[in-house]
Amino acid sequence: MKTRNTYLWVLVAVIAAGCGRLKLTPDLKKPEVKKEPAAAAQAWTPERITQNPGGYLTFADAEIVRQIAEREARIGKIEASCAGIGERAEKLRQGIRDAANIEKRLRTAVERADEDQAWPVTFAGRKFEREKAVALLDASQRFVQNRTPLANEYEQALTKIDATAQSLRSDILELGRLREKLALDMERVRLNQGIAEVAELRKSVDALSGFATSLADTTDNPLEDLAAKARPLAAEADLETLLGK
Repeated sequence: MKTRNTYLWVLVAVIAAGCGRLKLTPDLKKPEVKKEPAAAAQAWTPERITQNPGGYLTFADAEIVRQIAEREARIGKIEASCAGIGERAEKLRQGIRDAANIEKRLRTAVERADEDQAWPVTFAGRKFEREKAVALLDASQRFVQNRTPLANEYEQALTKIDATAQSLRSDILELGRLREKLALDMERVRLNQGIAEVAELRKSVDALSGFATSLADTTDNPLEDLAAKARPLAAEADLETLLGK
């Protein structure tokens, strides 16, 4: 029993000190997305494409390659960061579970001591007078209450990050198909150089502009809003003080 109590006390101290200082600062930094490519695509007016269809096709191919590369780079950053983010989220969830366990066991100890009038009470290898035991009980409860919403928000943010990565992968597939189509269009223009072929090229202008705009509007760092909330809360500070930390 002594060994079990000693272990629980160590667990209490670790949770209070570790989770109270848990660093949840996001690793993901929102990359700067230049919007010039969209403007450049729009600069290819129907008249300009008609005058220089080959030049437009060369531009469009290079623009597709650039946009694919940007998305691949962003996916790489997301994947590199998700592992660490997931670990910190699990530490937060574990801290909540441990604090809830402390609250449950300490509440039982307090109630038993009240019934038996057996104060101070021994908990996790330490003796507590009633006032300090109740204060520790309240602090543990506040820890769970204050951190549970943050854990839920963190989970939602991770889900959003995954959705962002999936969207970027979908864009890459679409851009690849657009590039294949433009390659065929280039051959048709070279062979025919007709109005119908040039008119077909104009459809890709809006597509390229749309891809550039969607990338600029993509938020791959929904954790930014959680940074302030991840700082130690008053309940955690109380818990550390009560434990003599």
